[in-house]
Parts: sequence; structure tokens; C-alpha cells
Amino acid sequence: MVKVYLITGREFLEIGKEEFTSENRRGILWVDVCEPNEEEAKWLKEEIGFEIPERDSMGDKYIEAGDSISINVSFLALQRSEVSVEHVFFFIKEKYFITLRDRDVPTLMMFINRLKERKAYVQFAESLFAEILSIEV
Repeated sequence: MVKVYLITGREFLEIGKEEFTSENRRGILWVDVCEPNEEEAKWLKEEIGFEIPERDSMGDKYIEAGDSISINVSFLALQRSEVSVEHVFFFIKEKYFITLRDRDVPTLMMFINRLKERKAYVQFAESLFAEILSIEV
């Protein structure tokens, strides 16, 4: 699943990849990717310029390469009295912010809801990353 989040003025919009156009490309702030299939991986490479890294390289905590930063962060999630560790791969390049994950992560879902309810406002990829990490669950 791929969700694209745009900032237009002070409005935060969620669109699917099928609604993505060259007109709204400039407003992209965040591309959230959960369990991508081959078609979605191809779309990410062709439209966004993001190639999903090999699983082995996603184990590294922090990688700086040219004009991009990749960070692998672990989040704790409590589900039915079981604690699990959910890994999220963050990729920041220029103005794009991409998250890659295997399942829903409560912290990300809470942050998306805050943005939709306008309780949080971000304009840059770096501030988006900082806001996500500052959420108290």
C-alpha cells in the first residue's frame, strides 16, 4: 500500500498513488509505504525516484549517501498485552520523506491523525521526522 501526503498551503491531504499527477508532485511531503508489492515498488522508482533497498541494508541504523539520509527506527507497539517491535525505514532526500514499513505502527497512525485534524503542522521532511519521533504513545 502506498499513500501520498501533500501539503497545499496549510492543508494536509492524503491521496493514493493512482491520484498522483505531475501537478501535485510539487506539494508532496510524505510517501508512506506499507508492504509494497512489485507494482508499487515500480511506481515508487519511476514516479518518486525511490528504489526500495535490499532488506540487508535496511538493518543499518543510519546511512548518509550523497544528498540523502536513511534511518532505521524501532518502535514498541502494545497489542493485546503483547509488546512487539516494529521497524520503520525512514528515507529523506531533498524535500521528500518516505517511510517504509511492514505493518501499521501506532505512532505513525497517531501522527497522521494529528496532521489530518490540524493539531500538528509540518512543511519540511526534517521537521516531519522530528515530529514523529517526539510523539508520546
